Amino acid sequence: MKNTKIVSTIGPSTNSKKELDAIIDSGVDVIRQNFSHVDHSTHGQIFDRVRETSEKTAVMIDTKGPEIRLGQVKEGTVLETGHNVELTTEEVEGNEEVLSVNYIDFIDHIEAGDEVRIDDGKIELEVEKVGDTAECTVVYGGEVSSRKAVNVPGKDIGLQAPTEKDVEDIEFAAEKGYDFVSLSFVKQASDVEEVREILEEHDSEMHIISKIEHKKAVENFDEILEASDAIMVARGDLGVEIPAAELPMMQKEMIEKCNEAGKPVITATQMLESMTENPTATRAEISDVANAVLDGSDAVMLSGETAIGEYPVKTVKFMASVVEEAEASMEGKTHHTVKQPPETTREIICKNVWQASRDSEAEYIVAHTSSGSTARNISKYRPENPIITFTDSEIVERQLQLSWGVRAYYEEFPSDVEGMLEASAKRMENLNLASGDDELVLSAGIPTSVTGTTNMMQIRTVEGILNK
Repeated sequence: MKNTKIVSTIGPSTNSKKELDAIIDSGVDVIRQNFSHVDHSTHGQIFDRVRETSEKTAVMIDTKGPEIRLGQVKEGTVLETGHNVELTTEEVEGNEEVLSVNYIDFIDHIEAGDEVRIDDGKIELEVEKVGDTAECTVVYGGEVSSRKAVNVPGKDIGLQAPTEKDVEDIEFAAEKGYDFVSLSFVKQASDVEEVREILEEHDSEMHIISKIEHKKAVENFDEILEASDAIMVARGDLGVEIPAAELPMMQKEMIEKCNEAGKPVITATQMLESMTENPTATRAEISDVANAVLDGSDAVMLSGETAIGEYPVKTVKFMASVVEEAEASMEGKTHHTVKQPPETTREIICKNVWQASRDSEAEYIVAHTSSGSTARNISKYRPENPIITFTDSEIVERQLQLSWGVRAYYEEFPSDVEGMLEASAKRMENLNLASGDDELVLSAGIPTSVTGTTNMMQIRTVEGILNK
C-alpha cells in the first residue's frame, strides 16, 4: 500500500458518481475542486457526491486567485515571431494585432524591456513602449486562444490574494464543510493570516494549503510555511515566474523544509500531462513522479489529467503504480533526516516513537490524536511502519489523508487511556491489521481527547492490551 498520497482534480471527466467511485478505488486520497470554473451550486453538488461516495476522502477547494488572463481571442489567431502586437485593458476581441488583458491596472505596472509570457510561457512578448497600451514584439510566437494565463516574470504587479471572489468561495466552502482551502498566488504570511481570520469567523477547521507559484512566495517561503498548514509546489506558474532551470532544486529545497516542519507538501502540475490525451505516460513524466516521491512529497497531484482527460482512472492507477515502485526502492534506506531537535514533549514522544518502531519488531505505529499533529510529527521521520492513526475528529480523519504514511480512522475516545488503547486494539483486529502477539508502538495523551497532550509511548502486543 502506497505511503505517498494522490490528489485528483475533478472535472467533466470525473464528476459522476461512477467515475468518483472508480478513481477513489484506484488510489485517490484527496479530491480537488478548481473554483476558477463553474458556480457554487455545481461545486456543492460535486462535494455532496464525494461525501456520498466516501466519507474518508478529503475535499479541497482551490481558489482562483488574482490571475491575469487574456480576454476573448478570435479563433485561429497565431502570433508570428518578430511581429508586433498591442496589449490593452479594453474589452476587445483579440487577433494578431491586439490582445486584451483582464486586469485594469496592467499597463500601469509594466515598462519597456519587460517580458510578458502567455499560456505558461508558450508565447513570449517583449514590451517595447508603454502608453495607453503596451506595444510589444513577439519573441516566441504560436497559436493563442481566449482566457490564457498572462505572467510578467519577476514583477510584482499589484495583485493581492485573497480576492473578493476568493473570499466568497472560501466562505461557501467553510459553510459547506470542506477539509482544505488551497490559496492561489500567496506572496507573504499575511495573505494566509487573512484567510485564517475568515475561517475563524465561520468556525471552520479547514486547513490552509499555500500555493507557491510566485517569485515573492519563494522569497518569503519560510514565513509562509510557518503560517500555513500545508504547501503546494505549483510548478506551472512558478516555472514561468522564475528561470525554469532553477525549478528542480527549488522544489527539493521547499519539500525538505516542509518535511522538517512536519507539514504536508504536494508536488503539482504536469505530472502525467500527456495522459490527458494518451493512454501512456512519457518516460520523463514517470521519472518526474518518482523523483517527487524520492524528494519527500507527501502527495502528488493530477490536474487536467483527471479533470478533462480521456483516461482518468487509468491515469490514477498508473500514478499509484509509479509511486509504489519509487517507495519500494527506498525500503531499508534513510529517506530523510530531521535536523531540528525536538522541542516540545509531543515532538520528543514522536521522535521516540519513530526510533522505537525502527529498533523493535513492531508491526505498526499506532497514534492517537485529536488535532492530527501527533500523526504528522511522526510522519516527518518517514518510518517504515504504517502509521495507524485513531482520532476523535471526523475532519482530522479526512485531513490526515494528505499526510505521508498515515492511515487515519475515526474513533470516539474513552475517558481513560487504557480504555482508549483497548478500543484501538479491538479496531486493529476488526480491520485485520494486527492481532495476537503482533507488536505495536503506541502514542497517546493523558488526559485523552485534549489537543496537544501527547505525553506517552508504549510498546505492547495486541493480546497484551486486550488481556491486561
